[in-house]
Amino acid sequence: KQWYQRRVAITAGGDVILEFMKDPLLLSNTVKYCSNLSDSLMVLKERRRVPDFAAFLIECENNSICRRKQLKELLPRPMQRITRYPLLLQELVKRSHPSQSDYEALQESLTIIKHICKMIDDEVARKESSRIESAARARLVADNVNKDIGKVILNLPVIHLHNNKKEDVNIVVFERYIVLFPNDKS
Repeated sequence: KQWYQRRVAITAGGDVILEFMKDPLLLSNTVKYCSNLSDSLMVLKERRRVPDFAAFLIECENNSICRRKQLKELLPRPMQRITRYPLLLQELVKRSHPSQSDYEALQESLTIIKHICKMIDDEVARKESSRIESAARARLVADNVNKDIGKVILNLPVIHLHNNKKEDVNIVVFERYIVLFPNDKS
């Protein structure tokens, strides 16, 4: 029988988890996937307007394999899952005794997954900042500001109150201009 078909209690799995965490593809693919997630969701939103693609998506989403979930709900799942790993591993380390054979492997796995999550956060923030800066530059060009606007000094998301309504906006401070515009990442 295969290992997963046997009914046995797993008493030590730290080495298996560590092997999974040390896979170089986990780091590179996960960071790439998570940092491109918002772009993927925007492209999906745009492509839904194409009738053939929309019909194909509806057919797929109605398939029992998808359990009636839409693609926009399924795309974030890997990122949500990877960000839960540190919590799971912290709990395993907390409930393991230092004398257990896999204790060190669990601790090392926890360190690795925290590093991966930090890299994901950094890359997502970098891409978002770059997207906002590009949108601000495009806004200035659209307003016929063709001068050298300089480099970005500050890029800040804020909540703007207008007529008692909250609006997410971005303030981008260039060396020579300040741009305030609605956050349209949805």
